[in-house]
Amino acid sequence: MTIRRLAAAAGHYLLFAATYGVAMFVCISWAEQEYHASLLGGVYLYVLLLVIGVVVHEAGHYLAARWQGMHVLQVMLFGIELHLTRRGMRIRRQPFRRRRMRGYVMAYPRSDRPIRRQVILMVLGGPLANLILATLLGGALFVSGLPAHQEWLVAAMLLNLGMGFSNLLPRNTEWKSDGAILREWWKQPADQPLLPYDRLTTLSLEGTTNDGLPEQDLVALEQGSPIEQLVALWYRLKADQERGDWQMATHRRNQLVALKEQVDPALLARLSELTALMEAELDFSQAMHDQDADALEATQKAAAPVWVSPWQRPRAQALVAALRCDEARRDACLQTSERHARAAIDASVAPSESRLRDYILAISPSRAGARSCS
Repeated sequence: MTIRRLAAAAGHYLLFAATYGVAMFVCISWAEQEYHASLLGGVYLYVLLLVIGVVVHEAGHYLAARWQGMHVLQVMLFGIELHLTRRGMRIRRQPFRRRRMRGYVMAYPRSDRPIRRQVILMVLGGPLANLILATLLGGALFVSGLPAHQEWLVAAMLLNLGMGFSNLLPRNTEWKSDGAILREWWKQPADQPLLPYDRLTTLSLEGTTNDGLPEQDLVALEQGSPIEQLVALWYRLKADQERGDWQMATHRRNQLVALKEQVDPALLARLSELTALMEAELDFSQAMHDQDADALEATQKAAAPVWVSPWQRPRAQALVAALRCDEARRDACLQTSERHARAAIDASVAPSESRLRDYILAISPSRAGARSCS
């Protein structure tokens, strides 16, 4: 295994030197001839061509995933995060400290199609897109010859060649290369089932609400790593909410505290959105259990909205309004929450949120907290 890793690393760096390095040299030479600014102009051109190559690579992954009907959740490009919705996409910029890769596409396979084929074609899509572009550029240069002062076309061809082939090399670093993922899945049988984590995610994306997820998969996650246990706890908490079991939901807070203590702080920081969302849902559940608007409003003011779940904050605001007998604000907030939930790419969100809205609407004036509805 060590020899294989050394060979893959050596191949990667040789390709890097032969393509990326030569492309940089070509860019600098072109800038010197064209603008008499060899270093700065060449670096600008090189970075531009590199960005284009990464965009082409991730577009290849995205198009291959969509071609296979996979559920595409997110695309990352140089810290620009694109979350897909049923009505388009939402965009935000990731803080520099959280940028681990130049780009990636997060997609999950469909449960009604062969899993292995979907994953292999999706992973191949990125390198193939680079290699196809490089081939087209090479063919155009071969047919027309090198136009005057257009050496940057050679640099673009080399960069895409290097990006395509180097990603096909199997490298197991912090993030597995496309080649490493392909090697793993190529060895799997054609009818390879999904692992519990992926199966739960896929079922959720296809519309199974949290209280209908397979118990055996939840148990398998709860017996796994602290991260897997954290994901299982999320599903359990949401199932409690969907059943209206607010007492059980509030008891999940102790489990969350215990799990957070087991996770490495650096990794926990990368999971901050998930834990923040769980805290927000625990606060919501506590308010439903206690019928206390003041406590929920205080936590809402102290915590920032969770960007990945835009339906959560207006739903919590609707609960505060319902407990204070402000029907107009309650209905307005519920409409906002419903609009966001229906746009979610996760098909389970809309029916799940519909149940929570019904619980809020069922709050009667006699149960509303400290303030009367008179």
